[in-house]
Amino acid sequence: MSASNPTQSLRAQLTSDDVATRQLALIEQQASDDTPALDVVLPALEDSDATVRRLALELLEQLGDPAAIVAIGRAVDDDDPDVRQAARLALREFRDEAALAPLMSLTKQPSAAVRPAALIALREQRQPLARSTIERCLHDADPNVRREAVIALAYLRDPSVTTALLGVAHDLDAGVRKLVVSALGLLGGMDATNVALELTRDADWQVRREAALALGRLQLELATTTSALLALLGDGYFQVRKQAIEALGKLRAQRAVPALMQHLSHPAPDLRKAAASALGELSAHEANNALQALLEDDDVEVRKCARRALTALRELQ
Repeated sequence: MSASNPTQSLRAQLTSDDVATRQLALIEQQASDDTPALDVVLPALEDSDATVRRLALELLEQLGDPAAIVAIGRAVDDDDPDVRQAARLALREFRDEAALAPLMSLTKQPSAAVRPAALIALREQRQPLARSTIERCLHDADPNVRREAVIALAYLRDPSVTTALLGVAHDLDAGVRKLVVSALGLLGGMDATNVALELTRDADWQVRREAALALGRLQLELATTTSALLALLGDGYFQVRKQAIEALGKLRAQRAVPALMQHLSHPAPDLRKAAASALGELSAHEANNALQALLEDDDVEVRKCARRALTALRELQ
């Protein structure tokens, strides 16, 4: 590249009819100390060659100029998967406050691919200034956008976003409901507990599992919480039952001991392991003999959990 006028040289190379020349120009520019003008690089995003478009995105990411954000966002809709991925990654690298406005503007783009990508980038920013934009996206027509909005709000780690999340706790999309109850479990509070209790009866098993996990995290020892988790021990999905067992252990729910002891002989090793661990957490000395029997279990992990539970019981004597 000419040292006398690098910008002119780069412009000439990027408009060359030879695709290899265009590719090489961008590769060399990434290794150069020169900072090219955006109006030279941006047209490469419309190049007929996917590799050129991808290299241009990588260069724009390296330059870090927020003025390129909207153009990068449009590339999320590119026909080539590698270009789309490069665009998504580039957006996530814009971390300063100057990037907020263009990133937020992308959440209004008609493309259902661009809006979630913008929210992922905003999530990485963790900027309270983006909160109202993210909350608006909770009501987007596209469920993928709503899911990313829930995650972005959770990343703010601000208990005041609970109200907005409560408003979409019963979203038509199970993925949104699962993410909402997960976020509420991290944020805490009585309202979060009430929603988690409601969602233990959700039609989707993954939502029920996440609700049980949230109740274990929230650790509010309420009669209604224990009852809801005990009800989940009869769930048709072992993943839900396992999470409910673990939550009962964390809550030190003593009235769950008989039901947990029954699970020590469950055919699923994962449930036997979870029950043994929970009984250890509950200091359930009445389970001592049953835990001793598990030391002969066919599953090595079950035997380890039983041994740890017995050790915990002995230490509490």
